[in-house]
Amino acid sequence: MNYTAGESCVDAGLAPQDLAGLALDARSEFPHTRALALLDALLAPGCLLLALVALFGVNHLAWTNSEYKDYYTFDWTRSELIDSVVHEYSQMPEVYDSLNMDENASKLCKGWSFYDTEKFTTESLRAVIDARSEFVH
Repeated sequence: MNYTAGESCVDAGLAPQDLAGLALDARSEFPHTRALALLDALLAPGCLLLALVALFGVNHLAWTNSEYKDYYTFDWTRSELIDSVVHEYSQMPEVYDSLNMDENASKLCKGWSFYDTEKFTTESLRAVIDARSEFVH
């Protein structure tokens, strides 16, 4: 059955089940409907990607432009130190002594649970990391 513009569905002899097929046929005839279908397909993933970028941006701003920056820098350095080999006091005594760290402090550097910011500053931890790098090479 052919349907022409200006003709009613009843006049064209179309049953309700034929209307669904007619709508699908019309969709393929118009290029903008393909673009809308593509837009529909990309909308959800695009929104998800946008939300992830926004969350990472907020996280970055929170950790770098606030009072947490000092803690973040310390914790990052502390993690770098304990995630690899920490040499014994007896292997690098001059390094530990120059940083005013005794043998007990060098043992504390091997664990993950230390946060004495007077004894372990970001700079002192960085010095141990740098000395360890020189010791290995």
